[in-house]
Amino acid sequence: MAIIEAQEIHKDYHLGRTIIHALRGVSLSINRGEFVAIMGPSGCGKSTLLNILGCIDAPTSGGVLLEGEDVASLNDDQEADRRLHRIGFIFQSFNLIPVLNVAENIEFPLLLTGTARELRREKVAALMEMVGLTSHATHRPEELSGGQRQRVAIARALVNDPAVVIADEPTANLDSETGREILEAMLRLNREKEVSFIFSTHNPDVTAWAHRILHLKDGRILREER
Repeated sequence: MAIIEAQEIHKDYHLGRTIIHALRGVSLSINRGEFVAIMGPSGCGKSTLLNILGCIDAPTSGGVLLEGEDVASLNDDQEADRRLHRIGFIFQSFNLIPVLNVAENIEFPLLLTGTARELRREKVAALMEMVGLTSHATHRPEELSGGQRQRVAIARALVNDPAVVIADEPTANLDSETGREILEAMLRLNREKEVSFIFSTHNPDVTAWAHRILHLKDGRILREER
């Protein structure tokens, strides 16, 4: 069964009297355990599409199914619950909480789900080790480099064992070696736990490992590579 399906997605933005057609009838299906890359020039609609697939934004028309469930039928609380439990997000702008340290930022989604303290500590410790930040556990975001902040964001996205991870240029702020290590860790999760990954990226190291590459331009999928 598809983890996410988009059906004729259109998204329009109104700027005064001007209508911006960000997406123009995008349809796609992401299966469980797929590793999919979305490529295209700036302004082609990649981030808009990711936000709609991740239930952050709603389409102007068309529909999205998350594990067979029509997202449009959910109320705000139900959408928030699906985002918390089923979807992990990695944002280009990190979106870390400034007053929390590394361990606390990673742990935060577990607090929202009521996870027991001992399990929280185990999961946070394992993820900090995975992204190479164990020695920075008590550092706050302002004390970290851009690459380190991105690694915290990646760990936080994975902490609730999501069914799908949606990532907007996740390796953009990482050096090549760290980016490769992060990709390898994600690929292990993809293979071993069948976590689906949807990336927007310009990084050839990401696209080299993708099961499929969707090329987006002017709000439409031009072609697909396997």
